[in-house]
Amino acid sequence: MSESTLYKLEHQNEEYAAALFAGRDAQMQEAVQSLSACTGAAVETLRKIVDNPSASDINKIAAARALLEFALRFSDSAGGATVPTVVLIDDVPRVAPQGILGAGGENNEQEGDVNG
Repeated sequence: MSESTLYKLEHQNEEYAAALFAGRDAQMQEAVQSLSACTGAAVETLRKIVDNPSASDINKIAAARALLEFALRFSDSAGGATVPTVVLIDDVPRVAPQGILGAGGENNEQEGDVNG
């Protein structure tokens, strides 16, 4: 079928639209179940990285950030809407490449003010 035929079916045939919606919903539910099944293993892997004394600091930070983001999202989706939004900021100085924020001179001065 052509794309235009599919579009017409979806928008002009309520039975087809309902079946399409049900199919999409079933696919989404299957994806969510699949992700839920591996969540525990993923969290455990991240915890092992955070707790590993031989892991690099950057890997520990990335794992810790992922755990915090996951915890906040889980809390939010579980009804913990009162959990404040957390913005994570590294201590890594941000320097924009030339041309992104302008000529560079004033951007470097601003960056120095923020980080130095």
